[in-house]
Amino acid sequence: MTQMKSLQPVTLSEFEAMKKEEGRNYELIDGIVMMSLRPSLAHQWISGKLFSELWHILKGTSCMPIQEIDLVLDEQNFIPDLMVICNEDIRERKHYDKPPMIAIEIISPTSASRDHILKRRKYEQLGVREYWIVSPVGTIEIYYLQDGKYALEQS
Repeated sequence: MTQMKSLQPVTLSEFEAMKKEEGRNYELIDGIVMMSLRPSLAHQWISGKLFSELWHILKGTSCMPIQEIDLVLDEQNFIPDLMVICNEDIRERKHYDKPPMIAIEIISPTSASRDHILKRRKYEQLGVREYWIVSPVGTIEIYYLQDGKYALEQS
């Protein structure tokens, strides 16, 4: 008879000390380590295009887009595809540790439920003002934080 062992939550310090394989992304959400493959070329193309558009829109402001930087909040470690941060110089940092103005996830078949359900809930709880979920077919769901809850932009 096989006995199931319950998962023990991982702390942020244990996560940071963990050996990680090259070519994979690791996130820590609710004490659970989540691993995914690095993004596909199509995913990277969408990310690059969004980054470029945001860079041009934000030029001359105190805000800027950043890609694939660890976001460490409330003992959790996320890796949004893109974030928009304001009034910060992060060139010397290993990670970002404040709620960004915008967190952006580009969904893939393996990340859709995590991005739509888990990350949306966590970003909402952590005070991320806007959360964008980008589909590879070109649609973008934009959630705005209103009174502590996300509201989907209606178009």
